[in-house]
Amino acid sequence: MNTKNMLCSVMSYSAEMPDAAVVEKAFSGFEFDQDQWLGAAVHKGFERISGEMLQQFPSRDGFVFAVRIDTRKPPSSAVKRAVEDKVSRTEKAESRKVGKKERKQIKEEIEFNMRVKMPASSKTIYCFWHKTSKLFLSGASKSEADEVTSLMVHALEHIKASTIYISGITDGLSKRLLHWLEGDDMAFGDDLDAGESCTLKNHDGEKISVSSSDLRAYSDDLAKAIQVGGMTCESLQLTIKKMDGVCFTLDKNFRLSGISHTTKPEDMNDLEDPVYSFCIESESRTLLVCRIIDAVKAMFHYDKPED
Repeated sequence: MNTKNMLCSVMSYSAEMPDAAVVEKAFSGFEFDQDQWLGAAVHKGFERISGEMLQQFPSRDGFVFAVRIDTRKPPSSAVKRAVEDKVSRTEKAESRKVGKKERKQIKEEIEFNMRVKMPASSKTIYCFWHKTSKLFLSGASKSEADEVTSLMVHALEHIKASTIYISGITDGLSKRLLHWLEGDDMAFGDDLDAGESCTLKNHDGEKISVSSSDLRAYSDDLAKAIQVGGMTCESLQLTIKKMDGVCFTLDKNFRLSGISHTTKPEDMNDLEDPVYSFCIESESRTLLVCRIIDAVKAMFHYDKPED
């Protein structure tokens, strides 16, 4: 189990989960099985970690599970060429116009035949749940995260999983950066401070990476640009106060990336049991991300939306 990049990039959810035993039983009914692939573009299922459907944290305050996603998506250009060729041959052979419905059926048939012949692109998404109803998907794209959460809903019918969403987060990042540029040391709340870089976007849509030294050097000009709407903050690196070396980047979609963890895989080399080592590191990293999420929510004065 390679843990080097574990929870370095995170999609965050609020999720209420039943007991681990209930989850394990439910997930076992949706275990990944290559033989069950029926030609769909996406085939997914829960994947065992060292023989188990989930691995509990040593404290029993949460667990980690994995979802495997196999994707077979033929190149759109190849599909388009094949469809046009089939349509052209059909129209010539039968002296008629192929309608939209038939064209769609031709496309679906061609895509299916291409998928059957192509190898799958496989990815395993590791998911970490903490008893504070926080669910973190490590290294998942938005579409992959949607596949994971939809699978969880199928397995656990009554689960409630929702993204941690903050309305106007882009504006919020810009305002806090503006306050920091104007000298407010508490612009990012009690627990966070500015990191080494941020990404700004100008009114032409151009994204510009700016270092912290440049932010300070051109603080007056940047503050004026943000005030008049000429610049917005797309992403911002932040550090956790009282935790030397811990930093992360927050973007406008509430996605965390570049998280620097205090625990490293090499720290676990003395442990003889690799599974126990994995569980210890999983819990340690999950607790750090929990702390980051709580600090970011406090910075934005976030309240959980009502159902």
